[in-house]
Amino acid sequence: MKDLKPGATRALFLSTTAFAVSFAVWGLVAALAPTFAQAYGLSAKSKSLMIAIPVLLGSLGRLPAGMLADRFGGRKVFTLLLLLSAVPAIGIGLSTSYAQLLWLGVFIGMAGTSFAIGVSFTSRWFTKDQQGTALGIFGMGNIGQSVAVFGAPVLALWLSSWRPVFYIFAGISLVWGLVFYLFAHDAVSSVKPKTLSESLGVLRRSPLAWVLSLFYFLTFGGFVAFSIYLPTLLKDLFQLSPADAGARTAGFVLLATFMRPVGGILADRMGGGRVLVGVVSLGLPIGSAKTVQEGKVCCISAWVDSFDHVARNVKLRICAKLSGRIVLTSKDRNRLVPTENIPKQRRIG
Repeated sequence: MKDLKPGATRALFLSTTAFAVSFAVWGLVAALAPTFAQAYGLSAKSKSLMIAIPVLLGSLGRLPAGMLADRFGGRKVFTLLLLLSAVPAIGIGLSTSYAQLLWLGVFIGMAGTSFAIGVSFTSRWFTKDQQGTALGIFGMGNIGQSVAVFGAPVLALWLSSWRPVFYIFAGISLVWGLVFYLFAHDAVSSVKPKTLSESLGVLRRSPLAWVLSLFYFLTFGGFVAFSIYLPTLLKDLFQLSPADAGARTAGFVLLATFMRPVGGILADRMGGGRVLVGVVSLGLPIGSAKTVQEGKVCCISAWVDSFDHVARNVKLRICAKLSGRIVLTSKDRNRLVPTENIPKQRRIG
């Protein structure tokens, strides 16, 4: 990017790292869900509720959080978010029951609103033809979720308890909140802050806003849903340890993280609309796994990057023509086996 405003690079670095810290805090409950399930003897429904609650507030809170950032400036709002997010994280570390975990999970969900705040803060530092790349780099902050799903179980194992993990991440959030307040600055703008009515007016005037929300729901919503539940899914289906499940989930998040700047650069060069339509047109069919009917071809591609004692990459690609359902078990994870050839107790799905 050429002809950047003075201070734009520093602003991008600070917003990206603040986003990473926020997303790490946001992802802690999901990262340690297998541990909580074992500690409290949770059913599958209870686990799902526990994982979903922080995501719910993080999603619904993005609209007011973004409006507050537009109104009062991203520096103040992002700082406040980082400081406040540490409170429920400390609370979870002190919690002693599933009910307390749920209530505190509601409040830790506020960390998920960081994306809207960061977009408001970052975009003002760049011209329209630079915003795709800038926001793509900022979006790499979701690597914080990868840090959480990989690092939290490992820390819990190393410290022999999950409680200090929340204290550590809360401390990082507090420290980075102070760093952000001291070194970040809002971009100079002559545009008058919009009122609540003016901010919501775009939803009435522009049908495109609703269409883009649907695209976002399908793309990033699907990514978040899969990434937060994947540690639990891997542990339940393949009996992996929490640390191993977290490592494999971290690889999935890392792949999405590194693709964000690519999407931003393409959007700046080709136009956001074209790139978005292309991603949805190609991504959704490829990413869909369907039950195989007789005589049809099923091709499921999955890539799982994982880190064990040394960095390694595990790629799983399944492409076959079967009559019946595809069954993938912990012992048969690298090959396709017809349902009838697998003992009933080892079937998944």
